[in-house]
Amino acid sequence: MKFLIRHRIEYTYTDLVTLEPIIVRLRPLCNAFQEVLRHQIQVSPEPGGNWPLIDYAGNPAQRFWFNGQHRRLRLEAFSEVETRRDNPFDFLLLPGCEKIPFEYEESTWRLLESYVKGRSIPEVTALAQGVLKDSGGETVPFLMRLASVLHEEIGLRRRPRGDPRSPERTLRLKQGACRDLAVLYAAACRSVGLASRFVSGYWHGPQIKTPELHAWCEVYLPGAGWRGFDPAAGLAVDSTYIALAAGLTHHEARPTEGTFRGPARSRMRTTVRVEAL
Repeated sequence: MKFLIRHRIEYTYTDLVTLEPIIVRLRPLCNAFQEVLRHQIQVSPEPGGNWPLIDYAGNPAQRFWFNGQHRRLRLEAFSEVETRRDNPFDFLLLPGCEKIPFEYEESTWRLLESYVKGRSIPEVTALAQGVLKDSGGETVPFLMRLASVLHEEIGLRRRPRGDPRSPERTLRLKQGACRDLAVLYAAACRSVGLASRFVSGYWHGPQIKTPELHAWCEVYLPGAGWRGFDPAAGLAVDSTYIALAAGLTHHEARPTEGTFRGPARSRMRTTVRVEAL
């Protein structure tokens, strides 16, 4: 599928401020499942300079710096992307990995260890173990069942601002934004030994009335690599999803990262438009 994406972010300040250098992650990922056909970004005020980079999580990004003082910063990215994941289950797991628990190969484990280890959360472990039992211990049925259970039991609530909630708080409240469910899903997967990461991007699903930044989780499966699952929708990630950035936590997947100096308050407004071509 091909998509045209327009993502606009505008910061306004109550007084003149000095804009510190900012890292922008608004260029979608280019990998085996999607290709960026066109991309451009418009920045106002005019930057003093910029350069492209690959950040520590492997995401494409740009770093901008600015001269003088300003009351506004506007970023507007235009991207044309082709996705190629019509069948999210077009893989075979390596022998021995069809059931949980399994062990990653030593060389793989050295790279993925930080994506598996995390703090122990009894409520999340109990949830994961219950889903694992209901799935007969099988890896892919567990992942799909976990996405389905969270979709059914955690009410999806839009929350435009703020970091994801902790997994235990999302469980306690029985509601959350897509990023809350993604963090909870990753924690549940890690509790049974599966390497998991946070992904931000866009979803052109039938339920979407007002397009906005979306979040889901990817799990590293031996023989299949990183595969996406969306607990907000109860689905495996297919060609209707466009990945923007991924990382161990939501911090590595933020579309912007930066600060300002000055005695002012800031306000952020975002607009996202995703059009299927």
